[in-house]
Amino acid sequence: ARNMMIRYNISRIVVVTKDGKPLGILTEKDIARFLYSEVPSRRLDEITVNEIMSKELVTVEEDFDLIRCAKLMLEKGISSLIVTDAKKDLKGIFTKSDLIFAYVENFAGEHLIGEFMTKKVHTVAPDEAIHMVILLMNGHKVSRIVVATNDGHPIGMITGRDLSLSVRYLEQDLLE
Repeated sequence: ARNMMIRYNISRIVVVTKDGKPLGILTEKDIARFLYSEVPSRRLDEITVNEIMSKELVTVEEDFDLIRCAKLMLEKGISSLIVTDAKKDLKGIFTKSDLIFAYVENFAGEHLIGEFMTKKVHTVAPDEAIHMVILLMNGHKVSRIVVATNDGHPIGMITGRDLSLSVRYLEQDLLE
């Protein structure tokens, strides 16, 4: 699953039953969180998707309106919704990227960024251990941490994607 995410440049995969019903969702953040918190004694190809996927799905039908979907994502603190038909068969996925695209196409220019930006920014120093970044992300339920100098100037950012890509190095360490 991780290799598929990397190959297709996607950050999540919907897991379905044989008859097409959504069963769970696996995100890069799920993978990184599992591997860094559990430090499994097994190789990645021995860990099943079922062990780390999120099973509490939030689904909507295709006729949900955009504002309702955005509010639902905010209420639940999630970045994607599983789209199903009336029979609960998977039809698609609605992500925060889809929401941004919809905003740009329909509402661009109506607001300033300062009205909506997150003002509480979590930062780490460039020499901080990755473990601390993961603790901050998990503890504050954020998917990115700004890397800043001692005087507060941002010089980079670490995201959940960065961590999931670094998993291949963790796997090599575990096998040695």
